[in-house]
Amino acid sequence: MITKEYTDPQIVEDLKNVFHQEGSVQLRHFLDKAWYAKLLDRVKRLRYEYVHDPLYHSYRTALFSDKRFLLPLHHFACTLMGVSFPPRKASAFSFHHKDYTLLHDEMQEEDGTLVIFDFTPWWNQEAGGFISFIQENQELLRVLPAQNTFTMIRTTPEMKRFVKYVNVLADKNRRY
Repeated sequence: MITKEYTDPQIVEDLKNVFHQEGSVQLRHFLDKAWYAKLLDRVKRLRYEYVHDPLYHSYRTALFSDKRFLLPLHHFACTLMGVSFPPRKASAFSFHHKDYTLLHDEMQEEDGTLVIFDFTPWWNQEAGGFISFIQENQELLRVLPAQNTFTMIRTTPEMKRFVKYVNVLADKNRRY
């Protein structure tokens, strides 16, 4: 399921060090192609609920509970963090043209770690849709849409994040 490159003990140890020093790690081509294709199909078939509050956000979301995917991902994240804890629920998000999230005063991240797995099969980077992490009016990290990519970020209550407005250049493509 996880590509062999990311199961090599030395590479895992190196990734663990990068995460602890930098506070984030991003791994492309994370799953083998066959497993990624199966999961992408499953994510596309989820029943997404449209969530819209014009002052805060517009997107679609669904509960994602495929333990065959979530447990290995959870185990990998725990290994990189050097801790063990019970799995939490996972949500899938879908962003289309005109979707976004906005920064606002009530928003803050939890003190912890956020894992993002990107299923987006193709994306025009000029269409927006990236996730931006902000602290003290400075962008700390930008997560661009990229298929089959595992991103793990250490978060703090001083951080905020938003998804850049998805513009007309997205056409009919969706970010998952």
